[in-house]
Amino acid sequence: NSSEGSSFSITVTSPAGGDTTPPTFSNFPPTYSNSWPQYWYASNSTGYNITFNPYSVSDDVGVTSGPTCSPSSGSLFPVGTTTVTCTASDAAGNVGTVSFTVTVIGPTIVQNALGSSTPGCEDTSSCFTPYQATIPVGGTVLWENVDNAAHTVTSGTPTTGVGPSGHFDSEL
Repeated sequence: NSSEGSSFSITVTSPAGGDTTPPTFSNFPPTYSNSWPQYWYASNSTGYNITFNPYSVSDDVGVTSGPTCSPSSGSLFPVGTTTVTCTASDAAGNVGTVSFTVTVIGPTIVQNALGSSTPGCEDTSSCFTPYQATIPVGGTVLWENVDNAAHTVTSGTPTTGVGPSGHFDSEL
């Protein structure tokens, strides 16, 4: 035993050398064949399978997992707006995250109204439900016949029969 004091030093280090910087994503937002913001037109009410380019991720220590996106590229995106979130982590447990939205526009559904096979519905704007619809460029129209009568759908003006004019007329 000595009554003299002794000294020593202790060095405390954190995992991965004190790294507090999360991984960073490049090529964001992702690239697609159409322009940003992203809109896709589904030909049915289920949705649209969308593929986007994978991200590049970098980190000053090294990426240990990711990038992982949810929903993933190639998934069926439902009609509406979906947020995609991508994450990556490094050896220190730092997590980098990016998000973007994808919008799938469903088809416009037009039904032949009940009783529309009887002449005169065009005088009351009751041939179709809805009677008028605005279809975006690239959009899809699904025609549903709930009248149980034979119908055809043609483009033209109901009063003159001259088409195409952007209007629809259902005739037998």
